[in-house]
Amino acid sequence: MFDLDSHYNAFNIQLTETELQNFSFSMRSYYGENTYNYSIDKDGNPTGDAIPDRNDNNYRYFSWVEIVPTKGEDVLAPYPGVTVGPDGTPFMKCNLNEIRANAQNLYDQSTDGWFTVFVNEYTYEDETTTPGVETGRNWRNYVMKPNRVAYLNVAQSVSTDKESSYYQSKYGISQKSIQTYYDYTENIQTAIGVEYDNETFGMNLRWPSGTVNTVAGDTYPAVTTSNGVNGTLSVNNGRYNVWIGSGGSGGGDQAGNWNTYVNSGNANNGTYGKVNYVNRITNTNQTQYVKNFSAAPKTWPVPQPVLLSPNGFSGDDNGGNKGMSEYDPQYNINDINDIQVIHAMHACMNRNRDNNGDGVIDADELRWYLPASGKYMRVIMGRNSLREPILNYDNNPQLPFPASGNGDGNNSRLFLASSDYRTIWTTQGMSISNFSTYCQSPWAVRCIRNLGVDLSTVTATAEDDPVDPAYEVELGKGDYSTGGVVRVKHYYGSSLRNYTVNPIAIHKVNSEGNMLGQYGFEIAFRGNQATPQSAEADVNFTNNAQGAIDYQDDVNDATPCEELNKLNRKGWRVPNQKELIIMMRSGAIPDFGSGNYWYFMSSTIPAWNKSTPANTNSELTHESSTICSITQNLSTLNFEATAKSYNEINKVRCVRDLTPEEEGMSYDQIRAQQ
Repeated sequence: MFDLDSHYNAFNIQLTETELQNFSFSMRSYYGENTYNYSIDKDGNPTGDAIPDRNDNNYRYFSWVEIVPTKGEDVLAPYPGVTVGPDGTPFMKCNLNEIRANAQNLYDQSTDGWFTVFVNEYTYEDETTTPGVETGRNWRNYVMKPNRVAYLNVAQSVSTDKESSYYQSKYGISQKSIQTYYDYTENIQTAIGVEYDNETFGMNLRWPSGTVNTVAGDTYPAVTTSNGVNGTLSVNNGRYNVWIGSGGSGGGDQAGNWNTYVNSGNANNGTYGKVNYVNRITNTNQTQYVKNFSAAPKTWPVPQPVLLSPNGFSGDDNGGNKGMSEYDPQYNINDINDIQVIHAMHACMNRNRDNNGDGVIDADELRWYLPASGKYMRVIMGRNSLREPILNYDNNPQLPFPASGNGDGNNSRLFLASSDYRTIWTTQGMSISNFSTYCQSPWAVRCIRNLGVDLSTVTATAEDDPVDPAYEVELGKGDYSTGGVVRVKHYYGSSLRNYTVNPIAIHKVNSEGNMLGQYGFEIAFRGNQATPQSAEADVNFTNNAQGAIDYQDDVNDATPCEELNKLNRKGWRVPNQKELIIMMRSGAIPDFGSGNYWYFMSSTIPAWNKSTPANTNSELTHESSTICSITQNLSTLNFEATAKSYNEINKVRCVRDLTPEEEGMSYDQIRAQQ
């Protein structure tokens, strides 16, 4: 049984000549409210729905599984966009209904009956006349659906009392639909789709600090690492980053060659690909406390990424170009050839496919990509609406290294790599650093996909992003320069908490307290007064146990917001981490300027404290004193999400939940209630 993710997949199966001649199958697909059942029994008779022809509009509900002869168990056939194979004979790319009629040719072109099964990504778009143009909002009909399934070589029998039917198959395929944190029940244009599994997990991720890195006679293009101001990469538009990092140009239609980044083969020149085999994870330091974890080698149903030489990653410990480390998934200092290293920028490229087989990455073929740090933030804000959220906190009850103080940055199996040279510290919710700065190299990625946009092109500049955020910010004008309202807009369901007029007590990043309110929130003026002030409000907490209690009391009682709570609009309080980051990213809290060490107060603390195993107590104590804050990166003059000791927190900006009546009101209308 192959349990597949929602992106493109490729894996090998073995069928005998007799099994091909007597091939049978059963398939079930979903679109909107419709279910399609297709099957051929052991006698070759169709049952269920009529199997559509290639020119039938319903063919897309049937054609998502195809097979091609290949050379062996670990050798992936190239996806044949052309019809001529390596030996000059026609490539036999067949859908399931064509296998019986072509059984002899299929077997003759295979080696020992091995075949590559190609499974489309879980979409139903027009890939014939307008590949990649997905502006018709069809995505709402195929996201968050049941698994679609196909069973190959099905044998059916009926019980003697005729009351039960029994099915057996040699191979089964079950593919998850694309998950999204957007409210797909709304008639909205664009959204983000998210994969379920990290099929790079177990490989050592690196980001070369130099401008090029030689791979198989080719080079990675020069990419300047980004800080969001003077870099070439985007903190929001990861698809642009990966496109540029793969040799493309802004607004262009072709990037580099597939074989520079993915060992998927090339139908145009007759080369074959490799299965994605990941070595055994040798770092038990980071895996010993995880529930239901297996360090055994694994073969993922995607092509292998191009592996880099660890020799090219020695020395520079602060630039992401780190040497082999005892914190890596694979660590064997005595045999570096036994270690798999891949470029983090291209960690998601093997979720895509060379659909036309020309060996060149066309714009419409870059579907799945490594998110930029800003898009990771949006996904994490909607994590509870996903079937498989980023970081399962419940499955990681204990950390091998403390989540605060010494050892913090060594929990890198829980860290995410982004396409803008950043690391997301999910142990702290949404803290960010440059790649491998203050931490070891991250292990994890989660690939995403744009939905409802034109994928036949890539934006001309890094700042453009065709996908609307799931939240909307309206900042005030004039005297309202740093106040505003945030509407949750497209977040929905369990990603939102109930509206409250009460302060949100100290809580961990994975608790309900760190969710967005169901109607959005209002941001106070600078200074937390009825009128804008010239400076942010100061706070001060002493470095002792009593100071930690003072901090907690100020959060739980909303003490910094007491002047605002004298107004008609009640419920002003200290923001949680997600609210604080939206305020930072929207400009509601402006850049502080060079040389100022400002750390903002929040009600959120990291998921784990200094003790191991993690303390389940969500209160703030002297032993658990880290606050999820925002700060300024003084080297780049940019904001960062971070975690700081409570006694370093020195500024505060208050917020309040919008009421049901205020959900549709403008900021001016809300202000008029003062």
